[in-house]
Amino acid sequence: MTQFARKLTVTLFVGLSVIVSAVAQSPDPAWLQIRRADKLAADGDYGIAIQLYREALTLDPGSPEAIFGLARAFKSISDYPIAEEYLLEALAAAEDLMVPAVRYEINYELAGLYKVQRRFADYERVLFQTVDLAAGEPATPRSVDVPADTLQTVLINDGLDRVLVLYRLQEDGGTRARGELAELLVGLGRYDEAAEQGLVAITQQLSTVIEAVIERDPGYEYQTVLGALTHAEIYPETRAYLADTSLYENLYFLAGALYARGNPESAVSLWRLLPALPRAGDLSNRARIQLADPQPEPLLVPPR
Repeated sequence: MTQFARKLTVTLFVGLSVIVSAVAQSPDPAWLQIRRADKLAADGDYGIAIQLYREALTLDPGSPEAIFGLARAFKSISDYPIAEEYLLEALAAAEDLMVPAVRYEINYELAGLYKVQRRFADYERVLFQTVDLAAGEPATPRSVDVPADTLQTVLINDGLDRVLVLYRLQEDGGTRARGELAELLVGLGRYDEAAEQGLVAITQQLSTVIEAVIERDPGYEYQTVLGALTHAEIYPETRAYLADTSLYENLYFLAGALYARGNPESAVSLWRLLPALPRAGDLSNRARIQLADPQPEPLLVPPR
């Protein structure tokens, strides 16, 4: 082999090695980086997670999933101004989400950020935006539109048991927001609005429980809320739902709204439910205190 041929072979070999090395060291796709970052963040490794989210943004500029991940990471380390910036940026890019329902998760993270900072006006605004977002979703075949005042009329006249005999409402992305609004609005002294939001949320959540019990036990016939919740304790999936849901908090604060606005009998009927429920926890004690000596809930901002 001539000297020129040897040089050419060496040059080709080095070039091929560089190409192979570059391919081997090429970054993973953005979605995989985000998945790894999510796991690291869940384990508390926020520094490395933030680095991976930023690398994902380099690979996929404007990725709302990566931006949302950064927001959650900075919120977890209590850097609220940066977290808020990223959350607002993620919402602005929400149309590009691979899973559109993640928009609700972003809303709830932003709402939680405002709540922990006691920015109640912003917290309320985002919760109502979330309710409006859910209301704008296409109706499902099983969805039923029942005016909130109709639900309240039945509740006041005939009780919560009767509400669930007459109406079943499907949960949506705004169910949690309605429950949180009920608690917030009670704390702000806006009892009519609190009762409206809380009752819709409770009807949706109880509808979920009742339908799940019927699916497991086709012979089950709904009669009372207490009976449905007691029956739900039999099955692992409904037990898990009751452990995770805000149903008991919503019942407590709906009762608080009803009592403060002048419906004490309806309030007492709801407070009586909680001590009979095994998963009501501290809310059972709070309900017992109210049953012994009913009082309006303390306001978040005491009147001057």
